[in-house]
Amino acid sequence: MRLSTIDNDHTVVVDKIEGDTALSESLEVLGFTPGTKATIISKSPFHGPIAIELRGSRVALRYEDASLIHVQ
Repeated sequence: MRLSTIDNDHTVVVDKIEGDTALSESLEVLGFTPGTKATIISKSPFHGPIAIELRGSRVALRYEDASLIHVQ
């Protein structure tokens, strides 16, 4: 399952990140590391940005970037 497919107010655990090395490293710096819990706060319509809370912070990701994050 991918982070971009999760509904609002659901908590998941990051499994892995796919994509090029630079992007996956950037996502890891933001806190998206395997085993981290992430909660979807809100999703914009039409594949817009997704607000996510993890490790006590809120971040916004592009839909395309969120689709590279596999979750459980």
